Amino acid sequence: MATSSAQCADRTDKWTIAKKTNNWCKWAAKLGPSEIANRCETKKIENDCPVTCGLCTDMPTIAVTPAPTASTPAPTASTPAPTASTPAPTASTPAPTASTPAPTASTPAPTAPTPPPGARDDPHLWTWEGEMYDYHGQCDLIYTTCPKFDHNQGLHIHLRTEFVEPMKWSTIASMAVKIGEDIFEVENNGAYFLNRAALADLTDASLGDHKLTQSVDKSGTRDYYSIDLKNNMSIDIKVRNSAKRDSLSFTINGVHEHRASGGTALSDCVGLTSTWEHPVGSRFLVGRSGNAYAPHEAADFGPEWQVDFSKNDPNLFMEKIARQLPQKRCDDSPLQSKDRRHLKKLAEADNGANARQAEEACNHLRGNDLFDSCYFDVLVTGDVTFAEEPWYTGEE
Repeated sequence: MATSSAQCADRTDKWTIAKKTNNWCKWAAKLGPSEIANRCETKKIENDCPVTCGLCTDMPTIAVTPAPTASTPAPTASTPAPTASTPAPTASTPAPTASTPAPTASTPAPTAPTPPPGARDDPHLWTWEGEMYDYHGQCDLIYTTCPKFDHNQGLHIHLRTEFVEPMKWSTIASMAVKIGEDIFEVENNGAYFLNRAALADLTDASLGDHKLTQSVDKSGTRDYYSIDLKNNMSIDIKVRNSAKRDSLSFTINGVHEHRASGGTALSDCVGLTSTWEHPVGSRFLVGRSGNAYAPHEAADFGPEWQVDFSKNDPNLFMEKIARQLPQKRCDDSPLQSKDRRHLKKLAEADNGANARQAEEACNHLRGNDLFDSCYFDVLVTGDVTFAEEPWYTGEE
């Protein structure tokens, strides 16, 4: 049913549905126009997001509450006054007591924390404001670059993504962090380099004057690295090696608290993180060109942040591979969301067995914004253990 132009405005705040807090209007648009109607129906958000859900008959305007008009009739004599047939309350109807508190607005609904910026494995990416999207391509990418960081020492984080055959889904093969003149690189196979030295002693190590620490979990299968960014922020890197696969993920923790306290240490950062302050609306991913993209347009947004030596981007990786501009553009994956035919074919194979397997493996995330990411991971890899990753089980 169409909505009048006077009511045509999406909510811009975040609210809670099924214990998950999000801007659900942005969420509905994440997978592109073909999925919007289904997502609006799934979350029942048509009244909150009439523009996104396509209920508006005109351009969105600020909703107003019309004043009463003459078309609202005043009460007339046809409305009977109360009569003796309406019994008065008696002693058998107890009045409310102090033991039955009236509901108040002071009890807020539970909210989920906003995810920190970072990237996970295959690869799911989070912006400075905690918005998630996926980009599948093979090249060297600028996750973020912050020239003015810490009195112009600069902070640069690059990712090297590689295809996993035969499906050609991307994974983060390595990442490199540069502060000042120091570079720390980590590979998903467990190798690392400090200023080009392999497996260097990290005792008392630092990037610039930012402390770098290393630890290993009890099982010996996970390596942890932490880079102190000061202001109660840190880059926390996790490498996990198993018989099935190697994985690399990281988060930049303390960012939202820094922002809330008025901090500006990262305010000049740009990259796959988008800008520190996102543009309003669904197109909050800002490319190097200045163009803005929605999450479902990540196949076009990602290559904007390919490492480009002709633009004086630094070379942070030890191994020299031609995956940078101007030598070579990013290789596109057939799994990119701008062409859903490949995914549809995969989901329908074996009479839908792949899709059912993915749905069952990720069933614990039903109603959670991470369900789509989990479903995609299991569908394209055929590996149900992806659903057991810490970021899907809440163990992080």
